[in-house]
Amino acid sequence: MLLKKVLKRIAENRLKDSNVLLRNKRYNAAIYLAGYAIELMLKLKICHIFRFKHGFPENEIEFNTCKDAASFAFFSTAIAKLKQIKHHNLAELLRYSGKEITIFTKCSSEWAGILNWGPNHRYSSKIVRKATAAEFIRNCKIIIENL
Repeated sequence: MLLKKVLKRIAENRLKDSNVLLRNKRYNAAIYLAGYAIELMLKLKICHIFRFKHGFPENEIEFNTCKDAASFAFFSTAIAKLKQIKHHNLAELLRYSGKEITIFTKCSSEWAGILNWGPNHRYSSKIVRKATAAEFIRNCKIIIENL
């Protein structure tokens, strides 16, 4: 179980780390970590909307425990679907976070700028320019502020 306070702290640290990497010209790595900051903050929002008391479940047993504890049939069904999604899929996480309308309304261009992020980014050998990485991090900060 990823505890809620740990999710928040790790997300904040990943965003700080991405800025350090940006300053040190490690642009691919900066984008990679900033994307994880978004993922973790979305999972934190999911904890709130689904009333996960302790944190975000990491495995099937933990998901089933949360599903069984859900007091509303809707939550139970949604939790069952949530455990089936690829956990790094930002679009799916946003949908379950309850913040989809807010993000689409207030920062749709920033969201579009990060939507292609995924954990496979760590394998990218593509050359990333400083401006691209800086914009990605800026987009992440704006999105996090609106979550």
